[in-house]
Amino acid sequence: MERNLFIHAGPGKTGTTFLQSSLFGRIESAQCLVKPDVEVGKKKIRFADLFDFSPEVWDQVNLDHSLNNEKSKNIIISDERIFGGVGVPQSWIPSPPPGSEISPSPRRHMHARPFPCNVSQHLQSIRELTSAWGIGGRVKFLLTPRRQGTRLASGYSQVSNRIRGAGQANFRRWVHRLTHGVVGYYKGGGKKLDYSSWWKQIAAVVGEENMLFLPFELLQENAYQFLRRWLEFVGEEEADSIARSLSGAERRNCRSEDERWSVRSPVRRGPGIPRWISTKLFRIAERLGLPTLHFSPRFPLRRPDFQRDSEIHLTDELSGEILSVYEKGNRRLDELISNLELEKFGYY
Repeated sequence: MERNLFIHAGPGKTGTTFLQSSLFGRIESAQCLVKPDVEVGKKKIRFADLFDFSPEVWDQVNLDHSLNNEKSKNIIISDERIFGGVGVPQSWIPSPPPGSEISPSPRRHMHARPFPCNVSQHLQSIRELTSAWGIGGRVKFLLTPRRQGTRLASGYSQVSNRIRGAGQANFRRWVHRLTHGVVGYYKGGGKKLDYSSWWKQIAAVVGEENMLFLPFELLQENAYQFLRRWLEFVGEEEADSIARSLSGAERRNCRSEDERWSVRSPVRRGPGIPRWISTKLFRIAERLGLPTLHFSPRFPLRRPDFQRDSEIHLTDELSGEILSVYEKGNRRLDELISNLELEKFGYY
C-alpha cells in the first residue's frame, strides 16, 4: 500500500502546540513526527531547518532510514519552522551564548525565511524523492491561517519579554514596518502572511486536492469541526470520536478582552551596565559592606525601561490598516477554497 507524506507547516500562534501535544498521540493511521531530526550525510539536522538550505540538499537525505518509520502507515511531519516567523521588533534584547558576553548581530533577527516560493521548491525536491525514501504516495500539505492582525498581536505579546520598550508605540511601528515597508514586507516576513501566496505556490507543486487550509478562528469557534476535518484529511478512521473527545480541551491564549494582549515581564538578562563595571561595583559594595546582590557579576544591571507598557491594543484603526494590505489575497483565497469562510471570521 502506498503511503502519503503529510507536511504540517504549523504557523506559530495558531494552535500548533495543541495539535502536536494533544492530537498527534491519538492518530493511529499515521506515524506523527514533531520537529524531527534527519540524517544528512553524517549530521543530524532538524527537518524544517533544511528548508533554509538549497533544495538539492534533499538528495543527501535518506528520510526512510533517518526517521525509522513504520512501513504500513502514512507519515505526518509537523514543525512551526516550515512556515517560519517574521522579523522581530526592535530593539531586540540579545541573548548571548552561555559564557559569552558578545551580543549576536542584529542582522540575525532581520530575516524571516523560508518564504512560500522557497518551500514550494523544496516540496518539489521532496516529491521527486518519496519513492526512494520508501513512501511512494503523495505529498500533502496542511496549514492553519490566522487573521493577520491578531496573528501579529499574539506573536508580539509572546516575544514581548525580549523587546526593550515593548508597548503600543513599538507594536504599531513594528506592524507598519512589516505591512507597509518594502524591507519588512518582502524580507521581514510580512509577505508570508498573504496566505493566498502559500496556496498558489504549494498547489502548483502538490495539487489543490492535496492541500488543507483551515482557519485558526474555526478551531476557536468550533473545535470539533476543525479537528474532524483535519483528521479526515490525514486519513484517520476514528476522526469523529477523536474530534469529539478533544473539542472541549483547554487551549492557552494570552489574549485578553477587547482585542488586548498582555506585555510580558522582561527577561532578566539583557543589555545594560557592562560586565566590567558591574564587577567593579560588586567589589566596591563588598568592601563597603553594602548589599551586593544587585551588583553581582552574574546579574548585570539593566537600564530602566520607562517606555514599557503593560499591554497592547489591536484597535479598529490598526486592524483595518493591516487588513487593507491582505484583503485582496484573503478574498482570493476564500474564492478558491470551499468552506473556508474567511469573510465570516473577519479577514475582509
